[in-house]
Amino acid sequence: MKKRKQILLLCLSFFIIGQAQVIKSINVDVAGNLYTLLTFSEKTTVTDLTISGSLDARDFKTIRDSMPVLSILDLSAVTIAAYNGANGTDIYGGQNYLENTIPQFSFYKGNGVGKITLTTITFPTTAISIGMNAFECCTGLASITIPNSITSIGSATFANCYELKSIILPNRITSIENATFYDCFVLASIEIPNSVKTIGEYAFQDCEKLTTIIIPDSVTTIKKNAFQNCTSLTTITVPNSVTFIGDNAFGNINFYKDQPDGVIYVGKCAYKYKGDTLVNSNITIADGTTQLCYCAFYGRSDMISITIPNTVTSIGSMAFSRCMGLTTITIPNSVDSIAEMAFYGCIGLKSLTINAVVPPVNLSYNTFQFVADTIPLIVPRGSLNAYNTTFCWSYFKNIQEAPTFLTNVSATSYSIHYQNRKIIIDNASNLGIQIFDIYGRKVAEITKASQNEILTVHAAGVYVIKVGNRSIKVIVE
Repeated sequence: MKKRKQILLLCLSFFIIGQAQVIKSINVDVAGNLYTLLTFSEKTTVTDLTISGSLDARDFKTIRDSMPVLSILDLSAVTIAAYNGANGTDIYGGQNYLENTIPQFSFYKGNGVGKITLTTITFPTTAISIGMNAFECCTGLASITIPNSITSIGSATFANCYELKSIILPNRITSIENATFYDCFVLASIEIPNSVKTIGEYAFQDCEKLTTIIIPDSVTTIKKNAFQNCTSLTTITVPNSVTFIGDNAFGNINFYKDQPDGVIYVGKCAYKYKGDTLVNSNITIADGTTQLCYCAFYGRSDMISITIPNTVTSIGSMAFSRCMGLTTITIPNSVDSIAEMAFYGCIGLKSLTINAVVPPVNLSYNTFQFVADTIPLIVPRGSLNAYNTTFCWSYFKNIQEAPTFLTNVSATSYSIHYQNRKIIIDNASNLGIQIFDIYGRKVAEITKASQNEILTVHAAGVYVIKVGNRSIKVIVE
């Protein structure tokens, strides 16, 4: 693959050196007429073209397919008109082209063939978006400046631009779409504007020369394989605004080599455990974590238990795959998504407690593959039928409901009841009161109670209430 890229770049270099410069300026009064306004000789010899007036997707097709030596294109005085028809640039037959948009596939013909002669383009000042695959395989583009009028850039727009070393993105785009810079293997720097919220799948995959990336705190989502194989990437700044990281988003890169052993967090996500052996066989995930990522604890046979906070909403694919020493786990009620193979091969699992009333989704047939189907699966009271009839959860043959929800607990001298996550303890004068969550963390304490006390818990779940020397285990909805 790399050899093919080098040959393409060498051929392009010989072409540029040997090509005489031919300059042409033209005004197109009616969109779609560029082909007829250029002579055959102009189409085949012009290297520098400046256009004014109105263009549509038919004119971009002329530029792409009928001007084989065009290198410099100035569209600053152009207005792009909408077009609906079969004579545009879309290689898949699409017929809808929006106004003020660089058309999809503008300079890409498909089958890995882009306009390799194009080295410089100046965008229309009225353009607001760039269609998908517009510059794919334009191997002559070394740098490009996109005006701030652009609010969206389509998927794979600059994929396989092998010579693209730098690019300035506009500060109005809200996402970097799938494969936007895929295989731009000499791209050394890029600044992500603080308007971006999402970095798409494969967005920077195989950008081998990228060494540093700063992700602004506007970003919340980094999708799968986004930075995979960015082998020179050693410095990454990821803010706590990032709450979701897709599978293998940072696969085969070296950014965490300098991190200390233990759980490595990227944003609010538990990305991976680093180290040949566990520092402690019982792992506690940091409060505030929102996701356990793809392969986060893959193959950690030395992990016996893990404490997951009630802020985690998703468990990625293979997160605990082949954790053969894991014996028990409690999944908090905040989790609503568990991906495929998450617990694949956890043959040592003896019990599983899940506090979500509604069974989490996205499971596959292999999420719990090779986990014994006879282990107790403890579910919230009232959810037995839901788990018994939901795909994958119904795999378990020993589904049990958790203890009864707390409605009223009476002791010799005091009573306990709750309302709207407020635990009310009456007649406990002068006694000490402590409330612990299921992980043993103290969530409330009164050293010397008055006649009536009201304590608040912030999440539903299992709690242990200790009044004086007596402890009571309850579940709060």
